Amino acid sequence: TGITRMLLGNVVLELAVVNVDVVENHWIPREMEKGHTVMWPMSREIHLMLLPNAAGGLGILGYGGENRFRGDINLGSDDFITGPVAMTRKIGPASNFEMLYVDNISAANRYVQVEDDLFLYEGTAPKVAFRVRLFD
Repeated sequence: TGITRMLLGNVVLELAVVNVDVVENHWIPREMEKGHTVMWPMSREIHLMLLPNAAGGLGILGYGGENRFRGDINLGSDDFITGPVAMTRKIGPASNFEMLYVDNISAANRYVQVEDDLFLYEGTAPKVAFRVRLFD
């Protein structure tokens, strides 16, 4: 994090620069493979987080529209390999979206982060694109 100050006439502009880490941030999906085939829940808090787990590794957890999910992940320099993903089993209007969302996350095996965006791929095929949500 840093602050850059610029002078524009008599006005001082301050620009905050934030370095976003893939771990411990709230990732919100923007696009996903076959996402056009399902209705996206508009008023739900759909997200993915990568957090340290009790075993000293990393885990994923998130919300898909109806249920919460979690699992282990192996995160390398560009590897994104999930283990089995467990999910609660409530059925509702967002179930089709949720199954596609979790399937795409589970199928991913690599990632690329570009500033505030996170892209998951299966090989070279794009699976899910996320935007970080920063909280104060």
